[in-house]
Amino acid sequence: MKIDFEDLPLDHGIRLVAGVTLYQPVTLRHNGAAVDLTDHTVAFGIADDSGSPIVETTEITPYNAAEGKFILRAEATDTASWPPGEYVYEVHVTFPPGATQFAGGAVVPVLKGTITVVASII
Repeated sequence: MKIDFEDLPLDHGIRLVAGVTLYQPVTLRHNGAAVDLTDHTVAFGIADDSGSPIVETTEITPYNAAEGKFILRAEATDTASWPPGEYVYEVHVTFPPGATQFAGGAVVPVLKGTITVVASII
């Protein structure tokens, strides 16, 4: 999935079977070019409607920081414990002071939406 700065935060729904790996590759772009995520922090969190986390905020390490690439991921062993239901999630990028896009630094929501968890039938 490619996310452009002009669309931030992108609202994207996810349907997930409990006990299956959540795996969503993401590329962050600005004006058509990759955002270099070197020395940036990417954080991912999931909560219920009341705001109580079902997954503690997790730091994501970009797999190709120079090209703005990271993977939104939760292991099958973790998702197996998620009760069926609808949850909200957010992904934020922390730009350090001196970053090209935000010279003073910033925390920017880049992705958000609903994760619908359904029980496995297998």
